[in-house]
Amino acid sequence: MKQNKHSKNDSTFGILIGFLLIGGGLIFLLYNLGYIERPIMKIVLSFPNLLLIISLYWMLFRNFFTGFMGVLVSSILLVTKIAVFYPLLINFPFQNISFKYTILPILFIVVGISIISKIIAKPKKKEYEFIDKVKDSGFFQNLFSGKNVIFGASKNIVIAPIFKGTDINTVFGGAVLDLRKTDIEEGETIIEVNVVFGGVEIYVPSNWEVIVNTTNILGATEDKRFYTDEKSFSNKQLIIKGSCIFGGIEIKN
Repeated sequence: MKQNKHSKNDSTFGILIGFLLIGGGLIFLLYNLGYIERPIMKIVLSFPNLLLIISLYWMLFRNFFTGFMGVLVSSILLVTKIAVFYPLLINFPFQNISFKYTILPILFIVVGISIISKIIAKPKKKEYEFIDKVKDSGFFQNLFSGKNVIFGASKNIVIAPIFKGTDINTVFGGAVLDLRKTDIEEGETIIEVNVVFGGVEIYVPSNWEVIVNTTNILGATEDKRFYTDEKSFSNKQLIIKGSCIFGGIEIKN
């Protein structure tokens, strides 16, 4: 059932990308033929417009609140861009808005609200056991349902007998999740990773079946495992899903 849901989302996103490429090509062709003015082309084929379309998709098919915040920010950026080319059409001071001094702080606020609301809205789980730090006196352990890293770094080693999934959110930070001392149940175990200007490393045993299902925007998800002849003959699957924007997700063993 979950696999069908993932496949449906992948198909929908693939169709969206296809339409974006077709639409972008048509706009560029019409501009080259002289049917569209340069300002219109620069508005339609702009980063704010692309962000708006992706945010609408995110709001409808992934996470409503995150998508809504993306729509809000991209709309402000898009109106600002329109005001630059058509100041008479938008006669209030949007064209004076600075990205560095106005839009970027708003973006930080939006990301912060999104992370906090996600933590509050999600019921707390107690089935994940992590080692946050190791000292000579022994292991320091805590029960933990997820990890949010903002302007920092975190390393977590799962020592619970069974790992049942988690979520990791990083904004201008890095996180390491080590699963080599644990195991997963039959069926699907899901890790949701959302990276914005950051990086996440996930270490897994070499015989695990790992399925990657992430959306990358100016980012990358790489499987850097060293493959061996040892294979898993069970129905255990580790699914890594989420998004990566201006960052990287690496899977290692």
